[in-house]
Amino acid sequence: MNVKKQWAGLALAILTLIGSVAAPLATLSAQGNATVLTVGYIGASRGAQAALDQSNYQAAVLAAEQINTSDDYGVISDGNVRYRFEVVYYTADSAAEAADAYVFALIDGAIAVLGPQQERQIEAILNAEGTLDLPLLAADAGDLAGESNVFQISSTQDDWVEAAANYLTEELHLSNLVTVAVDTETAQAGADLFVDLAGEDNVALTITHAADADDLSSEAQDIVDADADGLFVWTLDAQGELLLEALADAGWRGPIVYVGLDEDVIANADPALVNDLIGLAPWSATAYDAYSQRFVEDYVARWGATPSEDAAAYYDAITLLAAAVQAADDDPDDISRALANLGAIEGVQGTYADGATTGLRLMSVRADGSETELAYYDSGECLSCTDANFVLLDDDTLEDAEIEPYNIALIATLSGASAGLGESAQQGAELAIRELQKRGGVLGADGIVYDLRLGAYDATTASTAATAFANALQDGADIILGPDSNAQVIDNSRLPGEAGVLQLVSATGIEASGLSSGENILQIRPSDSTLAAAAVHYLLEERGFEQVAAVSVRSNYGNEAARAIEETFEDLDAESALVLDLQHNSRDTDYAAMAARVVESGAQAVLVWSAQPVAQGLLDELGAAGWTGTLVYGYLTPAFLETVIVPHGIELIGAVSWWPAAGDGTSAGFVDRYAARYDEAPTAQSAAYYDAVMLIAQAIQAVGPATDDIEAWLSDEASLIGVQGVYDPASDTGGELTRSVMMLGVNTGSGVESVYEAARYLDGVCYSHCAAGSTVWRYPGSAASASSTSSSTSDLRASLPSSLRDKVVIVETGYNLNLRPSPSYDEDVDIDEVIPYETELPAFAISEDGAWIVVYYDGQFGWVLLDYVTVIDGSLSTLEVTDREF
Repeated sequence: MNVKKQWAGLALAILTLIGSVAAPLATLSAQGNATVLTVGYIGASRGAQAALDQSNYQAAVLAAEQINTSDDYGVISDGNVRYRFEVVYYTADSAAEAADAYVFALIDGAIAVLGPQQERQIEAILNAEGTLDLPLLAADAGDLAGESNVFQISSTQDDWVEAAANYLTEELHLSNLVTVAVDTETAQAGADLFVDLAGEDNVALTITHAADADDLSSEAQDIVDADADGLFVWTLDAQGELLLEALADAGWRGPIVYVGLDEDVIANADPALVNDLIGLAPWSATAYDAYSQRFVEDYVARWGATPSEDAAAYYDAITLLAAAVQAADDDPDDISRALANLGAIEGVQGTYADGATTGLRLMSVRADGSETELAYYDSGECLSCTDANFVLLDDDTLEDAEIEPYNIALIATLSGASAGLGESAQQGAELAIRELQKRGGVLGADGIVYDLRLGAYDATTASTAATAFANALQDGADIILGPDSNAQVIDNSRLPGEAGVLQLVSATGIEASGLSSGENILQIRPSDSTLAAAAVHYLLEERGFEQVAAVSVRSNYGNEAARAIEETFEDLDAESALVLDLQHNSRDTDYAAMAARVVESGAQAVLVWSAQPVAQGLLDELGAAGWTGTLVYGYLTPAFLETVIVPHGIELIGAVSWWPAAGDGTSAGFVDRYAARYDEAPTAQSAAYYDAVMLIAQAIQAVGPATDDIEAWLSDEASLIGVQGVYDPASDTGGELTRSVMMLGVNTGSGVESVYEAARYLDGVCYSHCAAGSTVWRYPGSAASASSTSSSTSDLRASLPSSLRDKVVIVETGYNLNLRPSPSYDEDVDIDEVIPYETELPAFAISEDGAWIVVYYDGQFGWVLLDYVTVIDGSLSTLEVTDREF
């Protein structure tokens, strides 16, 4: 898989208006009156089902309210009619009552019905009505989906099985699996499908048990005897709990994908197996993507509760109906046809095609019994999993293979006051090597199996780092990792080039020294300039601050941060102003004078890139001066958090490469594995060096062990979703391998447990925890893949991130066209790019007057006149309407 799949999962936050809840709708300047359309919801009136139905109904109401209060005050149809929505609850506690509720909705003039949640009730409606006059949208329509206007608006159980098979075999690389299923038709069909999708060679044993089984100890022993790597379980809760108990007694451990995992099963599971449980859900309130987070925030704000896992489906259902009404007005038959032919619509659950979605989540269980998103799947592909896939080497392969050692040397501070960070870096690298060894090693491109080995060398100064470097070479190091210190790297920057060895470092301030990939040094954490630029984007775009100050030390990392802050303000061309750019000498300790300058500037927020005593001194003096605002610090560490004192009224935010508070599934899995191994939380250094080892291994697998080949591959071709985030260095001209940045919020008090993920950035683009009004245009591909004169139309569309392929229109230029910054013939504007005749391009948006379109060419967006291009694939109606300038 290519790294662009990460963008597919995050595309809504990157390329669309995140605050929009519906498909792009035509705009009218006049507000006028609107026709109110009724949407019925059929749900229970009592019991546990009523609580779930109420959550689903409230989600639908929320979506309707947001559409009704949007800029268009509803939906503007292609027939130029404005519509608004109301959602009406019809109670039904039996199949017969569900059939009656459908009739009541029909009599009330509803255009569609949502629910009911039970398949037998949907069947009763079909039996009573024959052919449905209204489209019926349900999260779980089962086998009735597709029958007479019945639409499934959530992923199916077949989608779940496909994701489970893919995750166990392609992401965890397991090849000795066991299925356990109760002897019901549904469970048996699911188990059979799992075997087909996972591959019979990867399934060692299939177990079937009776629905009334009261002892599964023999089945557990069969699993142990089969030496199973993982389980796929589809059974009843009572038998599931018996199985888990028997497995714990038998001492078996491994990942268990459990269909129907719920709180009761988790609560009753043996503690030894809790962390092995993996659940399947159409959606979860812990989902990591920005659209899901916003839905949860909006739902909690509106209803004071967390939405259920099916609530997202009914929120999306209103979005789908809005798009259908836009195309078909208010006739139910036309709406049904429109629903079946909508094309791609982004929803909370995932991408909808023709009114259906395959989006779903795999959930992992934490030690406290809570669940968190482990992986996000759509169309059978994991959009959030690491790309570090390695061949699993069996005993027969290893017996015949030539095996050679590959020596990795880690230079880190392993003694003195900063020894903790060095040790965590060593442990991160060790964990990666252990996981690779469990796969049998790394099969290189040359056919040789490489056994990765780690040697650690202590360095506390630039001088001892040079000695450690020499010792590592003498011991036969093939590659050098570390150190983490700017001074230790910069003062010894000539060494890797002279020795002809590649060095991967986690120091963040080396860019100021002019180091690049040509000098055998690559950086495995985002640089200070990348961190600082992301911090500016956060303060301006997500937080809306208009007056910002910057305080930086005159040093390599401080100078880089100051330059990046100034340039980012210029690039954004925002109304916000950098009201103070204060640089100080490293020996300056007059924090009161610094604070006074910040206060006098009128800054609402201040960016600080300096030593930790300066950050604490500024916090103290700003607090004493009564200043209230946000301080973003670029060198937040666990040690600093343990001692920092944040005055009342000041918010502390850190710009960091990574933190265990990260909410994505890849990070959560790493944190759990690291803590299980070392009985402590990992640090940013742990994640960086874990990823570094995985990058090295992937390079060996791709191009072999030669230093020049690995450096070229890492610099130009590597793609990886790692713990820290996305590695995609092909778009970078220097030695920085990742530009993923986390904005870390600090709650009142101090300590590493008081932090939370405030936002996540890639290349200055927010893709998680983004503000509702944040709109960022960024295409993550290269210019070569975004426009072409030789590739076919299908190749060009395929080069786009998967969830964007149906959002764009492919056009071909009929003339040499100027790429303009705005949709107008402004003769005073300098034209930087001319698009050649007969160039195929992706178009992303259309102007409000319909005369211009936004295309992407040679690394940038711009406007071209629609009359001068030919649409060769797609429909202009799918494009976002905007008049923004580039």
